Amino acid sequence: MKSKKILIVDDDAVLRQSLGLYLSQKDFEILEAEDGKVGFDMYMTLHPDVIILDMMMPNVTGNEFIEMVRAHNEKDIEKILVMTNKEEMLDVADVISKGVTDYVTKSNIDLENIYGLILRKLGL
Repeated sequence: MKSKKILIVDDDAVLRQSLGLYLSQKDFEILEAEDGKVGFDMYMTLHPDVIILDMMMPNVTGNEFIEMVRAHNEKDIEKILVMTNKEEMLDVADVISKGVTDYVTKSNIDLENIYGLILRKLGL
């Protein structure tokens, strides 16, 4: 039984599907959104337990998504794991200043590390 919902918000379909396949094998229910607007709508209606969020997307960026989540429920910022190509320290500091504590660069994707971060977010 898939109990915990993971929402993957990324405009890269191959990455979304690959990560989703890996995490579904770990018994998570996977939700996918191709941009921040669709992702925020899914966040509001489906109440995911963890959100894996890209920062550079069309329609609603990762930063805008974070601000929208903060405006809705500031505590839900803890659910967000940022996964992006942005590696500059200023970008990392900006995300951390918004309350997001987990930040993974796409150039260094390690599925086991992402799985571990998800488990930590879930308190497992």
